[in-house]
Amino acid sequence: HVLSLPAFDSSPGPDPIFFLETSGREVLLGRELCSYESAARAHRNRSVWVLLTSRRLELTPELDQVRSLSNINLRFLNISAYLEGSILQPWYEASLWMTSEYSGFHISDAIRLLLLYNHGGLYMDTDVIVLRSLSELRNAIGRQWLLPILPLNNAVMTFDK
Repeated sequence: HVLSLPAFDSSPGPDPIFFLETSGREVLLGRELCSYESAARAHRNRSVWVLLTSRRLELTPELDQVRSLSNINLRFLNISAYLEGSILQPWYEASLWMTSEYSGFHISDAIRLLLLYNHGGLYMDTDVIVLRSLSELRNAIGRQWLLPILPLNNAVMTFDK
């Protein structure tokens, strides 16, 4: 069984939480589902937006469990449509980002920054497990202690609109 995803309409409401899955896969991994669920449970009063570049997902019992949470929103993100009219549109259309061996990372980085610029809110990578609410954080970027220099990391970012 397959779930067809509605399109992201660019109006996520106040103080959204965003996740991106830009590989185009039609199956979500257990680790990703745990990440979405932990964010939704720690932030019951905020909408959690899981934006995917796949138009559909394979239905699994684990996905059904996550979908049962009232603040989870799974949506298809049409990258070219979302970037249309933004400062990133010329960069995207020129396909300059595709010349890098890290093109998937670059497009994901660009979209997460544009989401926060357009809507504000919290962005997290799909391997982040939330243990308690992050709602008190404002205009912050995550830190990663594994790096020896400048341990800033865009896996967790929150910005006001």
